[in-house]
Amino acid sequence: MSVQFPYLEEKASSQRLEELRERWNTLSKREKETALRVGRGTLNKIIAAEMQISERTVQVHRANVYQKLGVKNAVDLSKELLKLGEDSA
Repeated sequence: MSVQFPYLEEKASSQRLEELRERWNTLSKREKETALRVGRGTLNKIIAAEMQISERTVQVHRANVYQKLGVKNAVDLSKELLKLGEDSA
């Protein structure tokens, strides 16, 4: 029989969300713009055209976002954006 502690679980979840917000705030404006577009599933080529930057710059922003947020792919990024309440849809 396992004993559950909902308060502790809620506190840990709240702490993880706060840490995620802190990591989000380390992103530059352009990295945030890139992250939101990647989170929607937009291709690098399209992101580059929309932001009027090179596709290589998008790749660099994307790599920085993944590193700073501690995610490995676009699906993980989308999940983190949903947790933050950012518009990833």
